[in-house]
Amino acid sequence: MPAKQRVGVGELLRGALDIVPRLPTANKGLVNMALIRPEQKKSIGRLLEQQAAKRPAAPALVDRRHRLSYGELNQQANRIARLLHDGGIRRGQRVGLLFENRIELLVGVAAAVKLGAVAALFNYNQRGDTLAHSLDVSAPRALIVGNECRDAFASIEPKLTAKLREKAFWVADGDDDRPIEGLRSLADTSRAYSPANLAETADVTTSDAAFHVFTSGTTGLPKAAVMSHGRWLKGMYGVGLASLRMSPKDIFYCPCPFITITLSPSPGAPRSAPGPVWRSAANSPPPISGTKSPASMPPPFAISASCVAIYSINRPAQRNAATEYA
Repeated sequence: MPAKQRVGVGELLRGALDIVPRLPTANKGLVNMALIRPEQKKSIGRLLEQQAAKRPAAPALVDRRHRLSYGELNQQANRIARLLHDGGIRRGQRVGLLFENRIELLVGVAAAVKLGAVAALFNYNQRGDTLAHSLDVSAPRALIVGNECRDAFASIEPKLTAKLREKAFWVADGDDDRPIEGLRSLADTSRAYSPANLAETADVTTSDAAFHVFTSGTTGLPKAAVMSHGRWLKGMYGVGLASLRMSPKDIFYCPCPFITITLSPSPGAPRSAPGPVWRSAANSPPPISGTKSPASMPPPFAISASCVAIYSINRPAQRNAATEYA
């Protein structure tokens, strides 16, 4: 039987001293979280714009193939947002996103929320009637599909309305650049639009809905939970700053599907979600004994801490309706 191990006063003092340098970050998170109020003109899109202006070359998102800086993320989101706006998408309307984990998914999310639209994150594991139910619940006015989800899309394609088909786009995934028949290329179509910030972003408030995230549908039809910008900002400040005390040198590594979590920004650094937080001046996750290296693991990637704290919103909701968590 192993001998009992005791934590001495010395260890406690060393642990307390290790926390001291990050206390200002934690306090900042608690204060900012307490200051979030309904109808404030604060949003995910505005936060992205602020980080892009402050740290344009700093890495925001990293996956196995690509790396996007804050400036690039903001500009790509602006182009797509202008394309969506040109197609009639307005504040409060839904934009459907059908992707596995990759950078282009979060670029699409950023584009939607900068308009004040709602990013509906559809479950790429679903097919047929189950996925069609999620589509009916969110009733998106536009749809963006990753090539890796062409089979899932094919299972609901006959159920798409003529209006939704007009605003449906496909995105190559690097391994598969084949067009999805009947859809327009998002990259080609958005390229002609300006990368400048949109005036609409300044009008989005903490009370506006930002995301629809669906339950798995294993015990019934999928149910949607709605997260507001204010709830997301509270998650950012409470988890990203107050709890994890993120800094610009951190990387948050995310091996979990984004269809069941949402990411909140924490002013300052690269990361990946949800899982360990690596403190790394090199901005890259170190290997962990007994685990696969980050480069060999499936869809996860690193996300800058300025753009990242996790907040789960996979909560029970009423069937056939989206439940709001403000």
